[in-house]
Amino acid sequence: MIESARKGAGVTQAAVLEALGKGTSYRAWMREVETGERFRGKGPTVLPPYEYKKLAGVVGLDPVDVLCAAGVPKVEWGGLSNSSSTNAGVVRVDVTGLSDLQVRVIDDLVRELRKVPDDDKEDGGR
Repeated sequence: MIESARKGAGVTQAAVLEALGKGTSYRAWMREVETGERFRGKGPTVLPPYEYKKLAGVVGLDPVDVLCAAGVPKVEWGGLSNSSSTNAGVVRVDVTGLSDLQVRVIDDLVRELRKVPDDDKEDGGR
């Protein structure tokens, strides 16, 4: 899943490692992540949930899909534990338990992210 998304996005392993803050000495680690197998067959490659989330963002995958595919239990997902994926790049978040202020912040952020600049205007749509 990771390798396919990375290649589909035209991103090199070196670029992924750089985005994750890892040096080129981690190329073997990157191969393990993409194949899902540890070097010399010592079992599956398992990452901390935050690394799966970062990796998903770098290669353009939905973090919920990556965490599910990796078999990471929802209780370990941190901020995504109340999320679900539609496999269409849409994440739904259960706001139960959040304050009204937190819900408003999320709503405002979503509205802001949905804005698409109008390239036809001279001012760039602003």
